[in-house]
Amino acid sequence: MSGAHPAPAHPVIDAVRDGDLERASLRLLYGFLVALEETAPAAREELLHLMVERRLPAHRDPHPDGGHR
Repeated sequence: MSGAHPAPAHPVIDAVRDGDLERASLRLLYGFLVALEETAPAAREELLHLMVERRLPAHRDPHPDGGHR
């Protein structure tokens, strides 16, 4: 295909292509948590609390003091 550009790399797509659905799921979850942190921090905190309570895999906040990048 003349002029066609390959799709840019994306960590979730790469993980699915590699057959690593756990890594893909964790990357999706991380992206969702980052979006919540920026748009609805209280909802993010509630979700993290529920995840810990139910022992689901949770993102470890690189800024435990609540700071931003």
